[in-house]
Amino acid sequence: MTVSSSNSDAAGSCLPIGDHMEKRGLVVRGPNLADARSVVVCLLPAGRRAIEDAAPQHVHNVRRHFIDLFTPAELDTLAALNERVLRHLAEEPFPEQSTPDDPELQS
Repeated sequence: MTVSSSNSDAAGSCLPIGDHMEKRGLVVRGPNLADARSVVVCLLPAGRRAIEDAAPQHVHNVRRHFIDLFTPAELDTLAALNERVLRHLAEEPFPEQSTPDDPELQS
């Protein structure tokens, strides 16, 4: 996993979480040799155990607070919409692959 260290909101909210996880021995961070603006985060065995321990409750919560709220027909619609978004994303360059002079960004 690579976490950007730029001033973006997403990066700013990830860094304190990374600090907390590193202090708990769940992850270790190091420099990203390919991109100095970000760091590489490696999951440690204790972090993997924490994910495995949290998974059953997480699945329960997702089902209770999301999946169970929809009918089977609504879930089919949601799946179709998700597939449309995924196809679109697969066809578009990621923001870091775009350049400031990209015509798509000029609007």
